[in-house]
Amino acid sequence: MNRLTVLLLLVLLPAASLCAQTVVTPEPQLDATRIRARDALLVLRDSLASVTAAAAWMERDLASSSDQAARGWATRVSDACARSSRTLAGTQGVVIQLNVPSPDPGKQRPALTAALTTLHAELEKCVAQFKEYSASPNTADLRSYAVPEGLKVAARIHKYESTLDRYFAAADIHVRPLGVPQGAKAR
Repeated sequence: MNRLTVLLLLVLLPAASLCAQTVVTPEPQLDATRIRARDALLVLRDSLASVTAAAAWMERDLASSSDQAARGWATRVSDACARSSRTLAGTQGVVIQLNVPSPDPGKQRPALTAALTTLHAELEKCVAQFKEYSASPNTADLRSYAVPEGLKVAARIHKYESTLDRYFAAADIHVRPLGVPQGAKAR
């Protein structure tokens, strides 16, 4: 039994040390067209984060806030949707103009363009709804309907981001979250 234990240790120790090694591969170099597409889409993604954050803050604070503060939260959500809607218009123009990815056998560019169109309509609807909530003298409506509407907007943004992830994969554009070193796989 002692020989078997020693033999087993001699076989398993080198294998365990190999498992701890990480292979870091360089990211592919992007051409100017892919860089332009990536940058425009990341600016929009960052802009949409402010909408999601405003809706989450409103959800957290709405029940315990005063009527004036509740109207302020609705105004913040409306303003964030308006900013993202303006950003989206320029981003959609860039995506339509550029031919990335090429070829596109998975039809990710048309899917992204359709998702951007849908998202633009949803953001415009968000602006109108939350402006109405912030101007309404009846805060009961604001407290009853604003949080579910904010959650719907956040869900629609999340759905768009899934389409964006598939587009980035098809275009071979690697996007790393802040703090993740180059070469590390982010998902």
